[in-house]
Order: sequence, then structure tokens, then C-alpha cells
Amino acid sequence: MSTSSAFTASTVPREDGQVEPHKALLSAVDACWSTVVQPLQSSDLLLQPNISVSSMDGVSEAQQQGFQVFRGSTFNISCSIQPQYPGGSFQLTFTSSNSTHNSTQPAVNHSAHFLFPAAEPAHQGTYSCVYHLYVFSHNFSSESCLLSLTVSGKKTVYRFGEDDWSKLSENDQLSTCF
Repeated sequence: MSTSSAFTASTVPREDGQVEPHKALLSAVDACWSTVVQPLQSSDLLLQPNISVSSMDGVSEAQQQGFQVFRGSTFNISCSIQPQYPGGSFQLTFTSSNSTHNSTQPAVNHSAHFLFPAAEPAHQGTYSCVYHLYVFSHNFSSESCLLSLTVSGKKTVYRFGEDDWSKLSENDQLSTCF
């Protein structure tokens, strides 16, 4: 079996003049792989992740303002992606008028859930999910659309008995940005 000229041309002699063929092969494979993977964009490899918000107290959608949750309500922002590759992680990015925060969780069954135990005005802003994946010896990422969230009013609580508190609504509504 003869060695192709591409591999022979990329061999590098050692100081003693001997050639190490395995290093030449690795060098050729590396060069070939770089020309295949480098032009790929994340969008070529990964689909766009989905972002949604849900709350036990309901989520309302205002056409221009995005989504709204009640102050004091527990809410959840979920990130998901269609199954393509195993693993990966989701980074939730929150941007308000004066700050940006990031939180990362591993993708479990192609999704991650970020829990907020009590909605406060500080949670108002824009959220996005970035899916990160290390595959083919390279890092790739794909970003969701933006989800705008406002926090308004306060959760209504009714007292029925001495220690018997109940929420106004137990509806679990899921909303997604488009």
C-alpha cells in the first residue's frame, strides 16, 4: 500500500532526520478537518433553541410588551432544542436597563428549566437562551429569540380560614416567543 503524496508532503523530519508517519497523518487530518469545519456557522449545525415562560398564577401576553407575570409569583423560564446531538448546555441571559446576568445549566433531555421563586420588578427585562454544544472537537452555539418579561401588580391571595391560604388561579399557562 503506497502513501499518498498529500501525507508524504506534510511529513516533518525529526532532528535525527527520521520521519514520523503518524505525526504526518495527524497533521494531514487536522488540515483537512479544519477546511471542513471552519466554514461552518453555528446555524449550519444547530437549530434555534426555544424559550418559554410559565407560572402557576398564569402568564399574560401583551402584543407590544411581551409577557407579564404577577409580582410575587413563582415563574419558570424553559429553554429547549430539537434533539440533534446528545449533551450540551443552556445559558439563560437576562438583560435589564442597567445589567446583564447569565446562568448556565446542563441540557437534560434537550431542555433546561430556570426557576424564579418570587417575581420582582428586578426580573423585568429581556431573556434569551443560548444552547452550547461541543462536538467534532469544536464549540458551537445557537441563540433563541428574545423574550420580554414584565412584572406587574401583585399576586392575589385569599384567606379562607385561620391558616388556609389559596391562590387565585392554579392555571399553568405556557407562552413562547415568536
